[in-house]
Amino acid sequence: ETEPTLKDVMSLLMSMNSKFDDMKTDMNEMKESYNNLKTEVQNMKEVMSELAEENNNLKTQLQDLARKTDDLECRSKRNNLIFYGIPRAENETSQDCEGIVRDLITDKLELADDIEFDRVHRLSGKPNSPVVARCCFYKHKEKIMKERSKLKGSNIFIAEDFSPRVREIRKALTPHLKTARNQGKRATMVYDHLLIDGKKFILDKDNELKEFSRA
Repeated sequence: ETEPTLKDVMSLLMSMNSKFDDMKTDMNEMKESYNNLKTEVQNMKEVMSELAEENNNLKTQLQDLARKTDDLECRSKRNNLIFYGIPRAENETSQDCEGIVRDLITDKLELADDIEFDRVHRLSGKPNSPVVARCCFYKHKEKIMKERSKLKGSNIFIAEDFSPRVREIRKALTPHLKTARNQGKRATMVYDHLLIDGKKFILDKDNELKEFSRA
């Protein structure tokens, strides 16, 4: 084999140097691409953060709207009473339905026949569907509610009319109400909360009772 000449060595060095320059260029391009990718990722994170914040704001607005709608529904039902367990008469009309309710109020609750109703009707066409009675005056509703304990032992029960949300809350509050009363405490259910010994209690997310605080 012949010994490499100086020219051969220089040629090899120049070739290696060219390849090194190419590798350096490739590395710089990769570094630039990586930095661009980091920038894009950071931009995406910022966009996602903004979207998450906007989503939370929308959730809050929807919750506020739901609460306001629920409050309006409950206000519209403020003078309503629901009578459960009243048998449906044959070929019963709305007028018949009101007559049945009036007989119940005078005979069973022993109230004077001066209660004024705006409307009395069945909730559905089922045989013994509950009856909704809308009192013209809130004080008339209070009169009936004060005397409803006289129906104890019968199959008829009178309740206030609330939105589905409030009904669910009241249903979950009932066991806590019974427990408080069994413990000898002064407890009553008001709208969507309990008053126990003069303090207001509400349900937390786990349906556990906690004292209400405005803080």
